[in-house]
Amino acid sequence: MKYQTNFIRTFLLVNSLLLSNIFISAQQLNTAVKNAYVITRMAEKFHFQPRPLNDEFSANIFTQLLKQLDEDKIFFTAADINALSKFRFDLDDEIKNRQSTFLYVITKIFGDRISKADTMIANICKTPFNFSLPEKITVAGDTSYPADEQAMRTKLYRLLKSFVLDDIVENDKIITLGPSQQKKYIDSMEPIARRKALKSFEHSINIMQGAGGIQQAVGDEYCKAIALCYDPHTEYFPLAEKEDFDSQLGQERMVFGFTCKEEDDGSLEIENIAPGSPVFKSGQINKGDKL
Repeated sequence: MKYQTNFIRTFLLVNSLLLSNIFISAQQLNTAVKNAYVITRMAEKFHFQPRPLNDEFSANIFTQLLKQLDEDKIFFTAADINALSKFRFDLDDEIKNRQSTFLYVITKIFGDRISKADTMIANICKTPFNFSLPEKITVAGDTSYPADEQAMRTKLYRLLKSFVLDDIVENDKIITLGPSQQKKYIDSMEPIARRKALKSFEHSINIMQGAGGIQQAVGDEYCKAIALCYDPHTEYFPLAEKEDFDSQLGQERMVFGFTCKEEDDGSLEIENIAPGSPVFKSGQINKGDKL
């Protein structure tokens, strides 16, 4: 009875933790859904040339998000892209209706791929690279999604091997060595370069996962993609990035170096420009200009 009670308590604890994690994940994605809706409403109201939220805009968001998450086309497989493509023209409706189906699907797929890539990278880097083998990276393979997980591993292997080789030959010393000395030099530098490659690739994965986990990372990138699709100068700041940006500005108010006065018709006129100020140095705003 004692062991059965302990088992039940452990079972309930594990399930409680799982439900807690699911709740947090859902909460993070729902926050992204709300933010996506707000971005489009604000752009519609305040953007100087708002774009209609339609199928064309949906396709732009879809393409931009995939680029942000997997620019080098390493993690998503061709099958993943085929499965996600059914949402290509649905994102406008999901944003308008504050739905999260697409976000849940892409987050699940991306999270699984990132996790598997992390394991693949660690396993690949356990073994020294053999630079005598006739291997190559083709443009077609480098610019297309891997067909499946095996192709994904092959692509990661070749990218890691290329990284290691580039790091070794970066030192001009190798050019001055004879063939036998070059081999000894490569053999001695390979483990160092391999460890560096492992850390570099793992660091990239950690950045993609973010401090708030994969759900928050994908949600933030989703909102960034929406903002960027309006124009290159429209950007979404996640909370953490905004706080960091604000802290860099300091506590002082931003000062541009001019004062305004309101005219009878409600327009604003530049009343005074402070010598040496940013506005003064720009030469693009003058006293008497109307805003």
